Amino acid sequence: MLKNNYEEVKEGIDEAFLQFIGYGEDKQFSYAARNAVYEQTKDEKISIIGLQADGIVNSKLYLENDAPKILCLMYESYRRGSDFVDYIWNLAEWLGEKKEEDMTGMFKTVQSWLEAIFEKLNIPITEYKYNLLNYCAWMNISKLGRTTANKSSKVLKEAVKSEKNAVAPYLYPATAEKLTEQLLSYDPDIIICGNTERLLYTFLTNAGMKDLFPNGNGRVDIKNKRLHLIHYRLKGKDVAVFYPYHPSVRNRQLKATKEDFLEIIANNETWLRTILKR
Repeated sequence: MLKNNYEEVKEGIDEAFLQFIGYGEDKQFSYAARNAVYEQTKDEKISIIGLQADGIVNSKLYLENDAPKILCLMYESYRRGSDFVDYIWNLAEWLGEKKEEDMTGMFKTVQSWLEAIFEKLNIPITEYKYNLLNYCAWMNISKLGRTTANKSSKVLKEAVKSEKNAVAPYLYPATAEKLTEQLLSYDPDIIICGNTERLLYTFLTNAGMKDLFPNGNGRVDIKNKRLHLIHYRLKGKDVAVFYPYHPSVRNRQLKATKEDFLEIIANNETWLRTILKR
């Protein structure tokens, strides 16, 4: 089983994430299950370091301000080293505590994307200008932390296809229905995909949400060279889905910049303001 840090972290864990823990139920998240994933991925040197709790980063700022609700949807989290082996680690809380000097790498890139959205849509910011993740929810498709980034998509592809109560090594602990329930609970106005839009579409449709596109004809793709903007409808609500490459992509020709976000927002500002009611 997970080492017993559940009692000390449970109060801070995002409520929508709790369904992924199955704490105390061996079939839900046992050592045997984690080890089975390791056995199937060990040739790629991807070892598991526990369960990563994602979700709303700062409840007050996400729920009690005039900003649109923004969800960042990524693949998975990972940390180097083994300090968190077998533990539940509150990733969402950790993101909210990042200081200005911590905004490096992918987080600096996401910060710049958020700056573009807030600036171009004239969204007032009163706190945490150096860490706009405090106005967001952060959701990973895989809830398994790893010591290195996952070089294989097998885990993620299986997770977004699976049924709610599926039991198989690769599916721990995310499934299409659970991921959909978590995402809908955040009631997002904007989703920023870290190269995850196809996985988003897959787990939503596999969970029974077939009418995702307002025109009924499928995916409408507004794009520039590094960034797509797609109009989704979730439970009758219009949602803007920004779809860049992953913020950690190394190829500078592929990485979306703040200017890319400013440009695509400017080109679609009337539509965005309409669906965001701003």
